[in-house]
Amino acid sequence: MLYNYIFVLLGYLVDSILNILFPVKFAFEGMYFVPCIGLCAIVLMIRKLKGIEGLLLLLFYGMVYDFLYANTPFFYTLVYLLIYVVIQIWSKLVNESIIESVVLCISTIFTKEIMVYLFMKISGQTTIGFNTFVSNRLF
Repeated sequence: MLYNYIFVLLGYLVDSILNILFPVKFAFEGMYFVPCIGLCAIVLMIRKLKGIEGLLLLLFYGMVYDFLYANTPFFYTLVYLLIYVVIQIWSKLVNESIIESVVLCISTIFTKEIMVYLFMKISGQTTIGFNTFVSNRLF
């Protein structure tokens, strides 16, 4: 079990290193790289955890991500909790092959980015269109 937590922490460490190497352009002037290795690591770990343990773990990682990385109080905590619901629905419908795990990680990244855009649009933090957001942030 300790290896799972080390795996997730290494994923977030790689995310931090990639953010230093490829800084984010908040002006949406062009395409930029948003690393999600830590998110993929936690998705793969949460798939194995059932019930309240997985929920509390995602709640904890969402709060840590909010307060130490993104400086947005409870924004990513809510996003991570919604991702937990997606993972639980997904886990009931599919098996555990490598291809399905890769598809789960990719769909989780898309789900996270769509939720981030919707929350930013609702709160008035962005005025750009969805197509511009997706083309600059995801592709």
